[in-house]
Amino acid sequence: MKPNRSISVLLAVSLLALCAGCLDQEPESIREGPDERLEVAITSPFTGSIFSGDEKIIFDSNVKDGQKPYTYAWSSALGGTLSKEKSFKTRSSEIDKGTYVIVLSVTDSSGDEEQASITITVL
Repeated sequence: MKPNRSISVLLAVSLLALCAGCLDQEPESIREGPDERLEVAITSPFTGSIFSGDEKIIFDSNVKDGQKPYTYAWSSALGGTLSKEKSFKTRSSEIDKGTYVIVLSVTDSSGDEEQASITITVL
């Protein structure tokens, strides 16, 4: 039995049309830049923490993915800018009493920005 030439040509053209869009795309594994979106977490203190007296408060963060280097900005509505470091320490006696929403904004070198926040209370 002789194959039908028009069916073979039609199949070949269909396959080429289907794959045409694939040829212009780079495989995920060799693309430049970060594989994942910038992720930001405040690891200390935990949200809901209560501080009083002269307790040491350690503010720390974990940043993942994105493009290094990162810039950091810790702030709160009550205290304004708190630090521009990945982590910092202070004492509860150095902070006015109140409930604070602490926001950490991190920007990577490509300009992507992510935020994390916690709420703490100083008595």
